Amino acid sequence: VSQDIRIYSKRTRTLVIDEGGYHSVRITKAIAKYDADVNKKSATNEDKFTYGSKTYQIFDVIDRYVKSSICFKELELEEI
Repeated sequence: VSQDIRIYSKRTRTLVIDEGGYHSVRITKAIAKYDADVNKKSATNEDKFTYGSKTYQIFDVIDRYVKSSICFKELELEEI
């Protein structure tokens, strides 16, 4: 099944307690339509797709709402 998503990268800073400082992490995310048929990674689901030469797996899916109506789905991706 073909679905439209938009991939983007986001830099975040995470506190690393054992090193006593912050560590910069690059997270690959995507947004999909509110009714997209995407599910996060689980024991029974491993949604994968290829974009260009890279293969991604959907790690997490978060529904984003505005005024109690779902607008889009935010996906966290893992490159495999």
